[in-house]
Amino acid sequence: MLLNNEFYKKLKLGKFVKEKEDELFLALFILTLIVSIYFFTKTYSQALWFDEADYLNFGKYLAFGYPEWGLSPVRPPLFPLVSALFFKIGFGEIGLRIIMILSGLSNTVLIYLIGKELDNKRVGLIAAAIMALFWSHLFFTFRLLVDVPVLTLWLLSTYFFVKGYINEGKKKYIWMIAPALFIGFLIKYLNAFLIIIILVYLLMTERLKFLKDKDLWMSAGIGIIMSIPFFIFQKLYYGSFFAFLKASLVGRTTLGRTFTDFFVEYIKNLFPMVGGKYLWVGTLFSIIFIIGFIKILEIFLGLDLIFKNKDKKLTKELFLFLWLIGSLAFLAKLGYGHYIEERYAFGFFAAVFLIIAIGINKIYDSVKNYNKLAATALVILILVLGAYSNLAHAKLLIENKAESFIQVKQAGEFLQENLRKNEGYLSPATSAEIQYHSNRKNMGSNLQAALTDEKIKYVVISIFNQMPAGYLEFIQSNPDKFKPVETYFLDKENKQPAVIIFKIIRN
Repeated sequence: MLLNNEFYKKLKLGKFVKEKEDELFLALFILTLIVSIYFFTKTYSQALWFDEADYLNFGKYLAFGYPEWGLSPVRPPLFPLVSALFFKIGFGEIGLRIIMILSGLSNTVLIYLIGKELDNKRVGLIAAAIMALFWSHLFFTFRLLVDVPVLTLWLLSTYFFVKGYINEGKKKYIWMIAPALFIGFLIKYLNAFLIIIILVYLLMTERLKFLKDKDLWMSAGIGIIMSIPFFIFQKLYYGSFFAFLKASLVGRTTLGRTFTDFFVEYIKNLFPMVGGKYLWVGTLFSIIFIIGFIKILEIFLGLDLIFKNKDKKLTKELFLFLWLIGSLAFLAKLGYGHYIEERYAFGFFAAVFLIIAIGINKIYDSVKNYNKLAATALVILILVLGAYSNLAHAKLLIENKAESFIQVKQAGEFLQENLRKNEGYLSPATSAEIQYHSNRKNMGSNLQAALTDEKIKYVVISIFNQMPAGYLEFIQSNPDKFKPVETYFLDKENKQPAVIIFKIIRN
């Protein structure tokens, strides 16, 4: 061991740090924490994007009763509720950002634990190293969106299932499967797909025998009880117990593409992303993934043992295979618009990282037969290359985007300083962001009505969203009624206006 175990006992870590892989993971965790603190200093005051502001506006409304804002049925209620609590007790946005960092760190811990349970500690450690510095996971750790915390609940549910059910651990792990799944569902509805993966696994390995498991029924019962307030909320707020289902699945655009088209496109686009900044690193990881994937395909040579649930190693590989293929198929079924949002694929990426780790471990074992030092050096080289490429890409993206929509935030701050709480403004664009940063109500976009409503003091126009036809022309043709008072620019030379605030002049 790198350090005497007495050192860890003094830190009350002796229970967790028992082998060199545990020590290496502890070092990785500390490194990830340092990286997180660094990026936090760069992003803690950044402007919010639409989705972020949409969640947090409702949180502010719940906490303070103003400015008024609704919650779309496509938005699960837990994150806005948590944000309302944070606003109410004074932690606000900073507190939420700390929660995001803790979620990101938790994902590194959980994938290590899952890898250990599915294979061994080395696989868990390698998967954690890839997860810790994966550029997209890092980037969204510093955005007030639900994708990182929902991954935490996905991985936590998976850990409970693998540890408690597949590996026959303590009953408490099984009891917590459904509650963790449901909390994840309350953060993002798509988290519920993990239930299907688990059910397919159970049907393949046990047929219907799992229905006799009292601990699974206990877990399901706790989950059902927890879900009652959610369905009551759906009925009272939206008028339907299943408003969330229609909002999440109906009306999604495919742009004429088929399930097969999406499946192929996701494969072509997602795997290179693992490499970060440099395409060749993505190619390297894709090759290693294939090595790991071939390794778990041995499940097809032992299907009879899997169906009889007589080979624990094969059943673990089956679960990982179902996790990978199932989450990819689900993404393909949902489709996407004009571009792929890789943050929606975090659950899929977690399975990819574990399979890459299996591939790297297989390479290590093969080279170790000839030279153990060379095997260790090769693994370190692969991980360092991946970490450097991902960290470089994350740094560039995080720091560049930290200033995005800053003009909207500045406009919001101006409005907050110049409007009373019962006064408002008009904005046909970036309404969620401006309302969040101004803490004042957006009163729509009807310019004619604004001229007669004394509570409406300003009109805000922006280049970030398309405005209604004739909107800007009406303002420009009535200079006696709309006076520009503040302009926020994209460039330092102040030549490209991004947001303009007009004061409404009434005779």
